[in-house]
Parts: sequence; C-alpha cells; structure tokens
Amino acid sequence: MPEKVNAADMPGKKSLPTAFIIVSIANHPIQQIMLNEDTMTMGRDNDTSTAQIRLDSDALEDLQGVFIKKGQGYVFESMVRGDKVRVNEQVLGSDAFDGAYKVSLSYGDVIQIYKDEGPAVTIFYDNRYDPRDAKVQWKSLNLCNADEQLYISRSEELTDGDEEVSAISSALPKRFAILEKLADGWYVGDHNTQFGIQINHRKVKDRKKLSPMDVILIGNSIFFYQDQLLYYNHVQTSKNNLSIHIEERSVRNFFRKQILLSNIDMTIRPGEMVMVLGGSGAGKTTFINAVMGYEKATGTIRKGDIDVYKNYDQMKYSIGFVPQQDLLRLDDTVLDTLANAADMKMPKMIPEEEKKQRIQEVLNTFGLDRESASLVSKLSGGQRKRLSIAVEYIADPTLFFLDEPDSGLDGIMARSLMEDLRIIADEERIVLVITHQPDRVSDLFDKIIVLAKGVKDNVGHLAFFGTVGEALDFFESDSLEGIVRRINRPDEGGEGLADQFIEKFSLVKENIDG
Repeated sequence: MPEKVNAADMPGKKSLPTAFIIVSIANHPIQQIMLNEDTMTMGRDNDTSTAQIRLDSDALEDLQGVFIKKGQGYVFESMVRGDKVRVNEQVLGSDAFDGAYKVSLSYGDVIQIYKDEGPAVTIFYDNRYDPRDAKVQWKSLNLCNADEQLYISRSEELTDGDEEVSAISSALPKRFAILEKLADGWYVGDHNTQFGIQINHRKVKDRKKLSPMDVILIGNSIFFYQDQLLYYNHVQTSKNNLSIHIEERSVRNFFRKQILLSNIDMTIRPGEMVMVLGGSGAGKTTFINAVMGYEKATGTIRKGDIDVYKNYDQMKYSIGFVPQQDLLRLDDTVLDTLANAADMKMPKMIPEEEKKQRIQEVLNTFGLDRESASLVSKLSGGQRKRLSIAVEYIADPTLFFLDEPDSGLDGIMARSLMEDLRIIADEERIVLVITHQPDRVSDLFDKIIVLAKGVKDNVGHLAFFGTVGEALDFFESDSLEGIVRRINRPDEGGEGLADQFIEKFSLVKENIDG
C-alpha cells in the first residue's frame, strides 16, 4: 500500500537531485525535469500559477500537485481531489491507495492527469541515474507513415555516432517486442524480450492495445505514445562507464621482461554483457585480472570518475569474480555458503535481517531456494556453478567478471546460466565473460572483445571490440568459433591471421578516434 507522508516527515535540508520526471503532453515534445528541491510544486503554465514545475496543458490546475523529497526518493501528493489523477492506472484517492492522495514513487511509476475521458498529461518517474551526468536522446516516429509491423530491440546496427540506440525497424531481430497496426489501432506485444513489457507500469501478457498518452517500458527504453506519434529514448551515462586503457601488462621471467598484453583501449557501459574471446595464450585471463585490479597493468582502469588501481581497497567490494575452478567448501550447505559470503563481502554495518533478505533474493535469482539445505557436495555441476556465481553476487557488485562459467556444462545448463548473467547485466551492471562455447549464447551478449597473440611479437593485442554482428563481418566469418580459427596459429588448428586482424583493427580504431 502507498506510504502515508506527513509534513513533519519532509526533510528540511536541500539535497542533490536523486530523481527526475519525464513528461509527455499531447501534441508536445517530451520534457525531462529534475527534482532538485525538497518540495517541488507542479501546475498549469499560466500567468497566475506559482508552481515550480509549469506544464502547458489545460488539464492541470494552477496548483495540481507537489513532489516531496523523502529519504532517497520522492512522494507525489495531488492537491486536486476527484478522479482525474491516476497512478499506474489506479485512481489516486481510491481504495487502492487507502483513500490517500499521496503515493511514494519508485522507478517506472506513471502519473496521468485526465481531461474528459482520457489522459492529457503522462509523467514517468525515473531515479536510475543523476540526470546531470546523462546524455539523453529523444527520437520520434510518425506511425502514420510506418510499416504495419515494427520490431523493437537492442540494436546491433542502428547507431548514432558511436552510441547504440533503441532500434525500431521492420527487420526481424532475435529478441523483440512487436508494434502491430490492426483495424482498431496499434498494439504492442512481447516476443522473447528479457524483461517483458510494461504499459503504464503494468505487465503486458501477450499483447495489448495502445491508448493515447500510454507510456511503454521495454528493458531500459521508454516509449511515449501520442496517438500517431511514438517518442522513444536512449540514455548514455558516462559516470559509470568502465574505461580500459592498458599500455602493457608484463612480468619478469628469469630477469627478462616478458610482455603479455599491449595497447588495449575500450569503454564498456553499464548494462552491457561482454564476451571475451580469443585463442589459447591470447591473454584472456590476464586481461580480466588486469581490468579488475587483481594483477595491475601499466595503464589506467576507471569506473566512472574512480581510478580502480588507485582506489582498489574501495573498489574491490564493487567487483565480483568467478574463477574457472569452484572455491566452495563441500561440507557446507548452500545456505551456510551464502551466509558466510554475506558476512565476508557485505558491509559490517548492514543489519542481520537485511542480510537474510539479500540471501533469499540471491537464492531465488539463481534457482537455489529448493537446494538451500543441501550440501555443496550433493549439487549438480550446474547448481554448483550457480552457487559460485551467487557467492560473488551476494555483495551486489557493479562489475562482474567470470572465467569460463559454462565450462563442463551441457548446452541447456550453459544456456540457462548465461541467461541468468544476462539478467544481472540488465540491472545496469557490467558483466565480462570468458567462454569457449561462444556460438550457443552469442545472442545474449551486447559486445565482444577479441584478443589475439601476435605472431611477430608473441604478445596479446586487441583484435576487435564491437557487437557480435560487427565481429562476424570484420573477420569475414559465419561463427564466433570461426573467428578463433582465423586468429589461431596453424599449429593450433588456425589460419595464422592474428597479425593481419590486429593491424586491421588498429587502423579502424585510428579512423574512428581521428
């Protein structure tokens, strides 16, 4: 039930913006407005209004409502009584809200102001990032001139500069939602999306007809429907990007310097699941160890504004690493294993009840709830691997590294495990995975890193970084395993073309950077 808020609960000290609203008004472009005061009034934009947020719609009163800062979020209170204000399609002030005209907001909540029989203003509440640090692109599509079937997906081809944007096209991707024009209007349906579809913060089963001023949430993309116009967004936040600049990673071997990796640069964004691919000895594990700070390289690794190497004691709690070999005590139960991990990896000041809740969440996430009382020694290979991942996930890391998590698993179990990792990445985390079975899970990855050992210098180099589709084109291969064959040496069953592709990608990168 909505939480009731009293004036005494309102904070008295101004704080940094922690949230914002995205506003759709009929026949108007989309607006994004920061909530950067403890209280922010909202009303109609006219000469008599004193509201801080003024919106150009005659559906609003001079003072329609107020956003009130509470804790890390906001509460919305309607100053207007009646049935003209709805939150997630429920009338504010109805039994659904215990008769209150106040509601605590969470990400994805939708406030709609009605005029006559339908909504005239739609407000989407968002608190995923600091809007001052984000670049938001809003695009529009005129549905009058559009194909009768459109597919919405994470794009591998539709780009704007170097940024990936939400794709709306008539070409059929692997995972998509569908916009379909029928005799009585436009419908949206779910076809194998990772998160499902929400309309006005309500889950869609199969298919639902769109009404003017609906807001559609698919993954991290937001769509506002205004009759025959569809607005959609893409958000790029630089604050939490993982920026990798490795000049070299070397070791001393019998008093001689041996270079393992050289000249690797890339940027990975929150929400991206990235495959690390390469032949034997190309430096995949060395690369992972260098990026997470376990074995420092000459260079800089930054998570947003934080230098990982210089602040390793702080950052190590934000990093999860699952090695090839399970490091589990066989005589412990699953529950004991996660409880011990929570004690070691979670901050000491977290209350025990909160730890228990987190343990239960992780058990549910990885399908281990039914095995909570089982000994680790009695688990199957797939369950044991899930537990290894859960041990690292318990601390809620923002960076997640996995070295061959699907090793030794059959195709079905490996696929299921990778789908769990996809869900983790979709929570705005960065996930890097080394795998030797790339083709059976390639559709789950956003990007691919290809490392190759140079024939001339015997050093690991970056031979490619981009989407899976781009990689197949770049290496002129019909499979990811084919890419490995192209760069492996002949004595490793390959074609020995590593140097050629290292140089080719270096030239491509110079052209992009230049």
